[in-house]
Amino acid sequence: MKKIFSFILAAFFSSITFSQTWTRPGEAAKHIGDSIIIIGFVTKVQHLTGRKEAPTLVTIGDKNEIEPLTLLIPGADRQNFTQTPETAYLNQYVQVTGRVLLYKGKTQITLYSEKQISIARDAMLNTPIRDRLRNF
Repeated sequence: MKKIFSFILAAFFSSITFSQTWTRPGEAAKHIGDSIIIIGFVTKVQHLTGRKEAPTLVTIGDKNEIEPLTLLIPGADRQNFTQTPETAYLNQYVQVTGRVLLYKGKTQITLYSEKQISIARDAMLNTPIRDRLRNF
């Protein structure tokens, strides 16, 4: 009986430890340091070729968002994406998984690979319904 109870307790705490929070782009600032999942609309994609390391900035949010969320793709990590972010994500709803950081007072998530971002309609097909409805 103790083994069963210990197993259930361990499973419960491990699910809490490794779970991620679903949130909206405008609420990302409430989750600094947390690993979250966001679904939002990409309004702007900029490949900053004139800057050192040539990062790509992807902006999620719309005109009504007080604080849009920025996704940073370091220049060295662009090779981890099969399509250029400018082509793949602009004017699309995307699902993003990552840790929220604060950079110069703005919220951002750094994307190191294509596995962290997907077109929302494709992501929804691979996500269990209970996870899609959580927090909405």
